[in-house]
Amino acid sequence: MSSTVDKAAAAELLRKQIREIETADRAGDGIESRSCPSSIPAIWKPAVNKAMNLLLYRPRTEKELRDRLSGCGYEPNAVDFALNYVSYYGYLNDTRYAEGYVLSRGSGKSRSALRRELSVKGVDEASIEAAMELLETDERTIVEELLRKRYGMPHRMDERELRRAAGYLGRKGFAVSLVWGALREYQNSADSEPDELE
Repeated sequence: MSSTVDKAAAAELLRKQIREIETADRAGDGIESRSCPSSIPAIWKPAVNKAMNLLLYRPRTEKELRDRLSGCGYEPNAVDFALNYVSYYGYLNDTRYAEGYVLSRGSGKSRSALRRELSVKGVDEASIEAAMELLETDERTIVEELLRKRYGMPHRMDERELRRAAGYLGRKGFAVSLVWGALREYQNSADSEPDELE
């Protein structure tokens, strides 16, 4: 609940700052009077507005935001200024992004898959390591939970179902030895559990 309230408060604050920029633009006095990294040249204001709107939609890494702004056709100086501006106000923070990413997706993927995805998104290694420390469950527990969630109560699997389960867990980035060990244990627990019909 508090996370939803925090997100709502942050979104409202971001909307307020966007309105201030737009109001200052309409008034013709610019944003020079506000405390920001430096005055915003008129040709860079659209890039700042676009960056703030993109961050309002969803959190992004610096690399993602840079790529998106560059893809929209903004010149490199405008992109750099927009990134500095949103970083200055705390809207762009790769460490915070990595922590949120790991907490939201950590229950369904391996640590190596999470590291790889964050690296592709441009998050530095120190931020990735800090985020990984937030994971409380080990990979074995995650694999067991995924098996129970996907396949229900332990039961004997035929060869085809075993291959599919191994592929499913492998695509989530888990090591082959961990996957096959968990599958063996899953099937063995089917033998040890009493039948419900008896």
